[in-house]
Amino acid sequence: MALCEASDDHGGIAAHQELAKENSMIGMVVNAEITAPSIALFFRGSHEVGTFIELIVHHQSETENKAAKNRFWLLHGCIFRCAYGLVTSGEMVDPTSGIRTGKPENMTPNMDTAVKPHPAPLASTRDSPSVYVCEVDDGLCSVQNADLLKPTTGADTHDVHRLGLAGTRVAVFHISSYAWNHRYSDCCEKWLHFVAACVEHQADFIAGDSNQFAQQNFKCDDHSDYRSCIMIDLIERFLGHINMHSSALNRISYKVVSSTQADQYIRAMEGDLEADCDSHQPLLREADGHLRRPRPPGISFRGWRSRACF
Repeated sequence: MALCEASDDHGGIAAHQELAKENSMIGMVVNAEITAPSIALFFRGSHEVGTFIELIVHHQSETENKAAKNRFWLLHGCIFRCAYGLVTSGEMVDPTSGIRTGKPENMTPNMDTAVKPHPAPLASTRDSPSVYVCEVDDGLCSVQNADLLKPTTGADTHDVHRLGLAGTRVAVFHISSYAWNHRYSDCCEKWLHFVAACVEHQADFIAGDSNQFAQQNFKCDDHSDYRSCIMIDLIERFLGHINMHSSALNRISYKVVSSTQADQYIRAMEGDLEADCDSHQPLLREADGHLRRPRPPGISFRGWRSRACF
């Protein structure tokens, strides 16, 4: 579970601690030095079985060439490395078929390919084994990167596999809604830098809230389809340049994930206001006579499934 506004009603994470404990989860909350909300990631596991979360990239971007009192944040993003821990069920994943089978009693665990901690992460839950949620306070308003670490498939006899992986890398971001009207080009540039970091560190999933940048596109200002929004358009162009110089086997693909049903999406694109579609945002006329849209929902999308390309 990824959160791009990770704070409770009191401005802390006390509620997150209790929820994580009750649902057998561990988590990491990353605070920003800038005024952006905190970012967090949670998933099921425990320290006892070797589950851990590592922070490997932290992006903090704010406006430049402005007086301190007039600055505002543009983008806050993190890339987490998650390891699911050790197998305790007595089963293993058959590497040829992907089917779970019983683990032979006389089989020696394959420790050579087991998921190992990053040698120098920016932060890790392994440093706080007695707490369910690790809170990170960052003191530098800049982009920080840990050393690149090649993904491992995980030992079939040793590591838990989810979605066929023993570990995943999840990027979580939040783009300021204020940047749409006041720092459009700067925010697009910062978003491209964050996407480049996701490709460089081979992120499996990207999730977050980009506000108006997930609703508008280059061609038409009143467009409301996030599938062709500015964010996705920039990703498409960025990956297009990368894939242009890559073989067919090494090209990076991505998929936009949505809960919208296909028939509802088609109805929304035809202008049906009754369509139950999260990519359709009707205009609202306010008291001053101007037409505005309500705040758009956050989007999530996954990509970079071709890990062999790096």
